[in-house]
Amino acid sequence: MIELQGELERRDAAQPGKDFMFGRITRSATKEGMLELLIGYHLLEGTVVKLKKPLAPAVEYKVVGVVRHKVLFKNRPRALISKPDPTRRG
Repeated sequence: MIELQGELERRDAAQPGKDFMFGRITRSATKEGMLELLIGYHLLEGTVVKLKKPLAPAVEYKVVGVVRHKVLFKNRPRALISKPDPTRRG
């Protein structure tokens, strides 16, 4: 389950029936217990948080899983690369 605050926009036109992969989650190589979400050239760092109450759909639906943990990204994304300054030479 992915919970986002704000909007996530695609640069290419969405194609019906095609899967949409927006990023990659990996364990941090430098910070123990942290996860990193890489979306394009933006990096978010997060931690795994146990939910107080498991999240599941209402009884009318067939339950295929219960979400007990989420990854919490508290800080704004960090740009890994930046565009070169056209006015700067050298």
